[in-house]
Amino acid sequence: MSDVFTNWQGAAKLVDPRKPARWGSIYVALARGRESFKWWLPMLAYGVGHPVLYLMSIGIGLGTLVSKNLGLVDGVQYLTFLAPALLMASALQAAVDETSFVVLQGFSWEKSFHAMNQTAIGGRQIANGLMIYAMFRVLVNSLVYAIILVFFGALSWAAIPGMILLALLLGLTWGFVFMAYSSYIHEEGDMLVLAMRFIVAPMFMFSGTFYELKNLPPLVQDIAWVSPLWHGTELARSLSYGSPDPFTLWHYVILISYGIIGAAFAYPQFMKRLSR
Repeated sequence: MSDVFTNWQGAAKLVDPRKPARWGSIYVALARGRESFKWWLPMLAYGVGHPVLYLMSIGIGLGTLVSKNLGLVDGVQYLTFLAPALLMASALQAAVDETSFVVLQGFSWEKSFHAMNQTAIGGRQIANGLMIYAMFRVLVNSLVYAIILVFFGALSWAAIPGMILLALLLGLTWGFVFMAYSSYIHEEGDMLVLAMRFIVAPMFMFSGTFYELKNLPPLVQDIAWVSPLWHGTELARSLSYGSPDPFTLWHYVILISYGIIGAAFAYPQFMKRLSR
């Protein structure tokens, strides 16, 4: 027995607690990546395939009729007008996927966040880790989809870097909002389902995605100002084909404000729930 204690190193020597404290967010992101790797093909197929189907059916199918009867939309072909909006919608959906039911799963269903918190990893690092992986999904989805848009002739190669950065900004800001919302939900996910149906889905339809906002009713035009997807879409169209926009600065201010407000609620709520 004395030999055992002579060679005893202790947990602090076997496992360096400073390492997870320093790189905790990366560890959480890698853990989420390993967990979701088994579904990478369906996730990519849905994240990219869904907008591609919209692109083919509406952008090419309906777009042919629009161009034939109405001519140019916002000074360009309808497919060119639609493509930036679909790219932004794909980015927003990817961010929502990683900041909604994943949060509920970590807190209530599997309680994996509580297990992580028993180490040197804190609540803020867990939130950051989830967001890092969410941005990775946004990056992959947006990059693949942007390349597809180039082959469809709806986007130029030169516009891709700026569009990817814009997609990351939109995903980050709205992702923090959804992360904050999800962190206040306990047990079942009915409130998340309602948010998907009555916030995310209508946002896709009424954010100037398929039509110029000026052609929509005044009430819808006013509501669009609170839609992050509309702000992202307007910036993307300006970047893609030079659509004139006098509100560029406001788009950035509102998007960044969403992110700041979302983070201001998400971080304290993560730490509060993990302290119980």
